[in-house]
Order: sequence, then structure tokens, then C-alpha cells
Amino acid sequence: MKYTIKDIAKLTGYSVATISRALSGKEGVSQEKREEILKLVDSLGYTPNQTARKLRSKQTKNILVMIPDIENYFFNKLSLK
Repeated sequence: MKYTIKDIAKLTGYSVATISRALSGKEGVSQEKREEILKLVDSLGYTPNQTARKLRSKQTKNILVMIPDIENYFFNKLSLK
């Protein structure tokens, strides 16, 4: 099961904002709370949802390349690294 910040908030009894601040290392969370949250996060195997992060930041860092004809020899051999 994939856990979300909301799930962790329910399990700990803290707000979603507190969980977010603890995970990002921002101020406003006591050391005791931070350690409790991080311990739970590690035990659950929580990883941030990258799609949600990209939507929130409005930056995907992807480039769209439109190719008019994939069967054309030039475009067929084109590779981006």
C-alpha cells in the first residue's frame, strides 16, 4: 500500500502541514515530533508522490518533442541523451 501525507497525519494525529514541515526539514516542528514522524515514515516505507510534487510546483522539467514522421530516416535515428 502506498501511503500519503494524509495517511501519516491520521496515524500520528498531527496535521498535514506539520507532517509536510517535518519531511521537508522546515522550522515549526519540535525535534520530538520530527523524530516520531520520520520514524513512522521510515517504518511505512513512505516515498513522496513525484507526480503530485510536479503538479504542486507546476514544473515537470520535461521537454516535448514533436516529430512529423517517425518513419523518416533522419527522425528515426534521432536520439536525445
